[in-house]
Amino acid sequence: MGKPKRSGSGFSAAKQTAAPKQQVTRSSADHTAMEQQAIELINQGKLEEAETIYRKLIEEGTKNHIVYGNLAAICGTQDRFDELIELLRKTLHLKPNYPGAHYNLGNALKAQGDLTAAIGSYNTALQLNPNHPDAHNNLGNALKAQ
Repeated sequence: MGKPKRSGSGFSAAKQTAAPKQQVTRSSADHTAMEQQAIELINQGKLEEAETIYRKLIEEGTKNHIVYGNLAAICGTQDRFDELIELLRKTLHLKPNYPGAHYNLGNALKAQGDLTAAIGSYNTALQLNPNHPDAHNNLGNALKAQ
C-alpha cells in the first residue's frame, strides 16, 4: 500500500493538521508522537518495532486510517496476506475513498488468487484516482490472468 509515501512499499506518513489548542488532548499528542516514531522506525527498516507501536495504537482505539494501512503494509512485507487483507478492510472502513488502500487490497487479493475481488479493488482505486498507472497495469494483469 517518495516521502511521505515510500515508493512501492505502501507506507504512508500521517498528515499533521493544526488543531485548536483546546481540542488537543494529552492522549492525542501521545498518539501523534507514537505515529511519528513508527514512521521513523519504518524508515530505518525496524518493522517489528513499528508494528508493536501500531498494534498498541490500535489497541488504544485509534481511528487513524494511516495506522491501519501501515500495519497492513508491514504484514505484506512478511506475506501475511490474511492479516493484510483484514487490516486494509479496516482502513477502508475508516476511509472508504482511499485509493491507495483499494489498490493495495487488490494486490493482496490477487496474490491470494482471488482475481474477481482484486479486479473490483483495482477498479475502485481507478474510479477514485484515474491517474494511477500501477492500478491500470495490475488491473490489466489480473484481467489477463482471469
